[in-house]
Amino acid sequence: MILATTKQRILYFIEKKNITKSVFYEKTDIKRGLLDKDKLDATVSDVYIAKILASFPDLNIEWLITGQGEMLKQPDAPTTHDTLQTTDPIVSYLERVIKEKDYKIEQQAQEIGRLREINENLEVDNQELRKVIVQLRSAEDVSGVVAAS
Repeated sequence: MILATTKQRILYFIEKKNITKSVFYEKTDIKRGLLDKDKLDATVSDVYIAKILASFPDLNIEWLITGQGEMLKQPDAPTTHDTLQTTDPIVSYLERVIKEKDYKIEQQAQEIGRLREINENLEVDNQELRKVIVQLRSAEDVSGVVAAS
């Protein structure tokens, strides 16, 4: 049986699990409507796929997303990180997002370091300017006293 969309595969899985859509929605904490007939051609978000997989750990993600392989995971299938990295699109996507966020954090950390250095330099300049102001005021006071004499 060829199931063209992820939603068709979800419906098939629900049927084979012998559960209702209501039970599926409750177990996955997904709002009703995802599997409505008028929405069957719409894509399923990564968030929903993650919720489904968390609720049904025996479901094969490769089958769910691509239709390839068996619907249920094989009990003796290897689950090493390397296998997940190459066959699990969600894991690959999340790893890419994490790398992008790590890069952004590194860039922000460098910017914070640069701004701190600028701030320290400005504080030193500010202290020196205050000293100059004090010296100028002292000189004005002295010249005012000398002029008054």
